[in-house]
Parts: sequence; C-alpha cells; structure tokens
Amino acid sequence: MLDNNGFHCYADDSTCDALHKGPAQLSPSQLVACRSKLMSEIEGLLDIASEWGAQNFVQFNPTKPQVCAFTAKKTAFTAAPQFRNTLLTISNSIGILGVNISNEVQFRAHLEGKAKLASKMLGVLNRAKRYFTSNML
Repeated sequence: MLDNNGFHCYADDSTCDALHKGPAQLSPSQLVACRSKLMSEIEGLLDIASEWGAQNFVQFNPTKPQVCAFTAKKTAFTAAPQFRNTLLTISNSIGILGVNISNEVQFRAHLEGKAKLASKMLGVLNRAKRYFTSNML
C-alpha cells in the first residue's frame, strides 16, 4: 500500500481522505464554512489524482468515485465534491477493498458483545479454579 498525502493506493484501487478537526461548538455558519473548506481540499486531492492519471495514461471514470461523510455533528453533511466536472453523491456507506463501512460508526454493539464474551470466560475460570490449588503452583 502506498500512503501519500491523503491518498492510500493499492494494486488497482485508491482511497482519498481529508479530515477536519475543530471545536465541538460551532455556529451553523462556521460549520458550513468548515465543510466548504473540506470539500475544497477533497476536490484538490481529486484534481491531483486526475492530473496523475493524465500523465500516466490512466482514465478515471468520473461517476465511479464513492463519497461518504463521517461526522459527529447532528447536521446532515450535504455538500458534495466534484470530480472532473461531475458532482459526486454522498452515500451512507462506502466499500473499500470489499469492506463496507457505514457512516453510522457505532461501537456499542461490538463492545457489548466483547463484554459478554469476557463475562462468560471469567465465569468459566471462576468455576474451574476449584480444580487448581496453590499446591500445584
């Protein structure tokens, strides 16, 4: 994998990402400005990819890129970038190398499952401890 300035390149697939970290409390106008800046950064990365393709005889299909916004804000992410004069649509999930990732990143169910498994393991160990005595150690 080649990882360079927001690009993650694989054998026949590439991923581009941009990140904005800001204060938790933003006014609606500040939020719109931050998201617009982020879209400009993403479009800049897509332009770099397009220029690279032109220099290396690679044709990119402008309708194929996937866009997914991950945000902790309650306000929907409606701004979408353009790639080669084609407006990209934002979806609720994105497929990367056969893995589907949803923008509703929730770890609660995963953590609850791990906690239940740990509880079962501890129960087994607790019941098994009577078979082990300090003499055996």
